[in-house]
Amino acid sequence: MSSVTGTAYCFDSTSDPRRTMNKDSIRKTIFISELAEGRQINDLFLVSRKNLAETKNGKPYLALTLMDRTGEIEARIWENAAHFDKISETGRIVAVEAQVKAFRDQLQLSITSIAPLGEDEGELSLFIPASQRPVKEMKQELAGLIETISDPYLHRLLSLLLQGELLKQFGKAPAAKQMHHAYLGGLLEHTLSVAGLAVRLAGHYPALDRDLLVAGALVHDLGKIREFSYAAVPFDYTSPGRLVGHLVLGSEMVRQQAADIPDFPADRLD
Repeated sequence: MSSVTGTAYCFDSTSDPRRTMNKDSIRKTIFISELAEGRQINDLFLVSRKNLAETKNGKPYLALTLMDRTGEIEARIWENAAHFDKISETGRIVAVEAQVKAFRDQLQLSITSIAPLGEDEGELSLFIPASQRPVKEMKQELAGLIETISDPYLHRLLSLLLQGELLKQFGKAPAAKQMHHAYLGGLLEHTLSVAGLAVRLAGHYPALDRDLLVAGALVHDLGKIREFSYAAVPFDYTSPGRLVGHLVLGSEMVRQQAADIPDFPADRLD
């Protein structure tokens, strides 16, 4: 369950930003759903929202909403708020030391020290809702479905298309921003579900072109890999996603790959 191990972090103390506390390692050891009042924690969370505000007396403080895959919790930094506002970026995973307190019948973190992780550090699935199915398992199911396709052109197309970096992103992307399967790995999970329906439909109606039906199911939402930005929360549309949309993006991806296959029959694309 560890997302970061064996790394030294310098925590800025909220009481004195010039003083740091070295940590030999830090792990994701407790989730928000497991927090209890009075507990002292040293853990990793993702900054979902933040707001630099003022108390009634005009003293600035930083209000944060932290999250992991089990939910969200409000957090506060009462000292040196402006400094910590600069280093606590929305969408960034941060290591925090905090006291779990109760405020208006809700748990809240009173942060005593904080340190942002690097952009490539931290296992994102620990902090953002993700498919309950293991990605490795889903990729194996995908490969198995491709192997059932006997049409040599479609088999070649899918084998070349769904590999490498694109396959990696296929296993990460959500299927939607807010609606169905709106979590990491949701696109692949949704795709396999649709492909499973296609297999059963082809079995029920033998006259259907099974290979074309299953191949179409496997790539029908492929453009969502480029339609959504999902490296942080909330998920959002990319510029191509807004301007072009996943249907056209996906069609272009398939056609570009087919163009590299000699004598690929045009009627298998239309």
